[in-house]
Amino acid sequence: AKLEAMLVAGGRDACDFATPFEGVSRHERDEERAAVRETASGAALAACAPWRCDASDARAVGRWGEALVYNYLLATRPGWTVTWLNEREESLSFYDVKLESPVSAETGGRRTIFVEVKTTRSRDKNVFEMSPNEWSFASRPGVDYRVYRVFSAGDADNVRLTVVRDPFRSVNERAVALCLAI
Repeated sequence: AKLEAMLVAGGRDACDFATPFEGVSRHERDEERAAVRETASGAALAACAPWRCDASDARAVGRWGEALVYNYLLATRPGWTVTWLNEREESLSFYDVKLESPVSAETGGRRTIFVEVKTTRSRDKNVFEMSPNEWSFASRPGVDYRVYRVFSAGDADNVRLTVVRDPFRSVNERAVALCLAI
């Protein structure tokens, strides 16, 4: 039997797969540290919608979500280098998009953020699978790893985006729950 790990945003009723998560994390007062937060919805996000999506094809739905996040990051991170690893073909990497900040005047270095995109056609399905390799990479010390959850894929009028910052830490702080499925 295959054992799969699932993350549940919000940590509420951790493995109640029928109950959608309706809010943001308990850290919502501190926007920069918020483990889980609503990032975008409405016209601003709809403008990033890449193309019409065949909602019956799971691969097409995932690709649509990745393209949406890529376009969103290009629009909201001016000066950053945004690389979509799967733009031409599936890379089988631990992440889908890599962000690199402009060179810092103070340190001469760049900040790197790794983004994994998880897409659903559902308006409120808060459970998604992470591969063991994704989880292992996300748990490495010093890695800035984020999960961008796309809801209502293919529906530009209702699409919304939620970000889970540092899923490994978020599980340890109980801002999100980790579930196992057999």
